[in-house]
Amino acid sequence: MLITKDFPFVEDCHNRINDLLSNYYTDNQKDFSALLEPLNRALFYSRRRLRSLLVYCGAGVVGGIPENADWIAVLYEIITASYVLIDDSIIFDSGKERANLPTPRIEYGEIPAILSACILQLEPLFLLTKQQIEYSELNKLSKIFYESASNTVKGSYAEHKLSSLPKGTLIDEHKIIEASSLLTSSLLIGAITSGGIIGGGTNHQIDELSNFAANFGIAYQLSDHIVDLMVNNEQTGKDNFSDIKNNQINLVVNYSLQILPFDSSARKEIINILGSHPSLDMQLKLKEIFQETGAIQHCLDIISQYNALATSSLQQLPDNKYRDFLMKLPDIYFEQLISNMKE
Repeated sequence: MLITKDFPFVEDCHNRINDLLSNYYTDNQKDFSALLEPLNRALFYSRRRLRSLLVYCGAGVVGGIPENADWIAVLYEIITASYVLIDDSIIFDSGKERANLPTPRIEYGEIPAILSACILQLEPLFLLTKQQIEYSELNKLSKIFYESASNTVKGSYAEHKLSSLPKGTLIDEHKIIEASSLLTSSLLIGAITSGGIIGGGTNHQIDELSNFAANFGIAYQLSDHIVDLMVNNEQTGKDNFSDIKNNQINLVVNYSLQILPFDSSARKEIINILGSHPSLDMQLKLKEIFQETGAIQHCLDIISQYNALATSSLQQLPDNKYRDFLMKLPDIYFEQLISNMKE
């Protein structure tokens, strides 16, 4: 959970969304309990509740009432859980652990996990159609949701295409950043701008919120590239070195391959290990290589640049506790990343 002593409302938002999602799916038909269990498990994958937090902040920063955006907060947590279920499937990451718990595919089986994701994909339709709000506003929120949700799928496909290239292929890092933007920024943009619309924000304010989320989302995803390689799974709550195992085009790995001499033993070791999970000794060796090539610092520098772009978009928004928090949010994650790397 992301809590800071200066912003107690963050804990309130976290507890509020957890209450809304607690046992969200109930059904008296015992034959289908195997589907409901992974559904409810997936809804509690998120420890930080970033998407719902951005919904509430989006509503609050423009002067609206965050609680009025409850249903949008639920919607974005649900669609996020759906994509996580798919991401953990055997055709993608084959995830075994998340939030320090076995993934649904491990605990309940591959088929129930995938079918649960299908149910989650349908839930936003129900949430959108039951709202008693003006048609123009509902239409706008529906379009934002469709665009953000579909762009996330496109980002997953773009990442898959890159990971399908032969091992050791060098990639223009702008393509990696573009895939990260689609994969992660899209839902953050949808969440915060939808909150802003419900809060009564102007078109200019909504645009600035969108710019914030677009840049912060890239920084957030690139941070995950470092976390996967440099932070122990006890701290992350999920499998580490999964990018290596799945030959995913990680910015850190890609930069190291660009910097290392073509015939160096270190470069050959990285390429040879792609597609398999490295031993503990190899993990330590890879960490040294990524540090020595400057790949970690390179990635940290890019993250800092996007964080700066994100916060610059907030300058003209109303001065209140929500803007103060959003201004500090990128640094909170960045400092946490640095701290976890040192432990």
